[in-house]
Amino acid sequence: MIIKIIMFKIYVAYIIVKYAYRKFFFGTEYANKLFYNLNRHAVVHLLRFNKASIGRNTLIDSPLIIHYKNDDLSKLNIGDNCRISKNCFLDLAENITIHNNCTLAMNVTIITHTDKGESNLGDSLQNSKEGVIVNQGTYIGANVLILQGTTVGKNCLIAAKSLVNKNVSDNSKVLGVPAKKIK
Repeated sequence: MIIKIIMFKIYVAYIIVKYAYRKFFFGTEYANKLFYNLNRHAVVHLLRFNKASIGRNTLIDSPLIIHYKNDDLSKLNIGDNCRISKNCFLDLAENITIHNNCTLAMNVTIITHTDKGESNLGDSLQNSKEGVIVNQGTYIGANVLILQGTTVGKNCLIAAKSLVNKNVSDNSKVLGVPAKKIK
């Protein structure tokens, strides 16, 4: 058992060095590709190394897709006893806070900014960014899209394939595009 623990620590150290090397020489987007194939425990260690706040007993499956423009992941805060499933996309242009005892099922996308790029939309679409908060005890189903500036209340259920574009009150069950309360 001790050998297994030592081997895992060596593996995590190797991943951290590999990430730092990739980030220094090739940039963060290339370095973030390491999150695509890591052991779930190594994902947590690598996120913490990059200044993300990850609570105890939290499991994060890979691939995890992270989009951000700053040098660290300090805008990501995940509480204790959370589960982030495969293929989740986290946009860290602003803070994403996921409180204790939450689950994000497969393919959940959390967007914190809008960038119209070079499009000629004039004033009809502005560049903007706002954080997202998911409060404790919430379950977010597969393929849910959560847009910037939204807060999901405590003990909520967001049904699969829903679009959350407005705040969701505590103890709610919502579904649909856009998500609407069903209970």
